[in-house]
Amino acid sequence: MTSTQRNVEVEHINDVAVVRLHSKVFDSTNFAEISRTLFNLVDKQGCEKIVMNLGEVEYFFSESVGLLVSLNKRLQGNNVVFRVTNLRDNAIEVLSVAHLLELFDLYDDEQSAMADL
Repeated sequence: MTSTQRNVEVEHINDVAVVRLHSKVFDSTNFAEISRTLFNLVDKQGCEKIVMNLGEVEYFFSESVGLLVSLNKRLQGNNVVFRVTNLRDNAIEVLSVAHLLELFDLYDDEQSAMADL
C-alpha cells in the first residue's frame, strides 16, 4: 500500500514503512510534513521499522542535520528502527563535518537497508 502527501510518499512493504521525500531540499519548509508522517506511522499505526529514502534531496544544510538528528532521536526514543538511504555526497559530507555519520544507520539503497532489518 502506498500513500502520498505533498512531498512525502509512504509505501508499506511487509512490516517496514518506506518513506520517500520528494523534494530537492530537506529543511524546515518540509520538516513538519515529514515529522507528521513519521510520527503518524509510529503513534497511530504502530510502525516499528522505517526506511527513509532521501535520494531526491539535492540541498542538505546544517539545518537539515539538526532536523535529521531530531527525527532520529525521537524515533529511537520510541524504539523504532530507523534507516536512512540514498544520501547524496553533499549530505554525507555535511554529516561527516559535523561528526554525526556514526549517529545514523546509513545505507546505499532501500533494498540493503531492508535486508538488514
